[in-house]
Amino acid sequence: MEILGWAKHSSMLLVKTEEWQPGSDALDRQQVLAIDAGNGMVYEPELEAMIKARKERQCFFRVVDEGFDADKSVKILVRAKFSTAIDVDETEENVPPAKRCGNAEEPGVLTSEPEI
Repeated sequence: MEILGWAKHSSMLLVKTEEWQPGSDALDRQQVLAIDAGNGMVYEPELEAMIKARKERQCFFRVVDEGFDADKSVKILVRAKFSTAIDVDETEENVPPAKRCGNAEEPGVLTSEPEI
């Protein structure tokens, strides 16, 4: 877990987490969370929604920049770098062009409800 920042005039803390499966070649999973230290609420946007927007492509992403607006609803801002997901024994050329994700950065604004 990496602490990314604290909102001025707020009790909100922004963190990035990363999880992986030991002994596996599966890709790791990143998540950005806003935690309200005042009441313990955790706001977790669905980052996978950015992948779903790429429909049938074979994509994964890395979070490269993040921030948030802790107003009445929490808006978590994430910039992600997308790449084509490949197995360890493949190269991107093994993936059909229509399935490739390319190498692009994309911003996303994700409004989040607290996890209960």
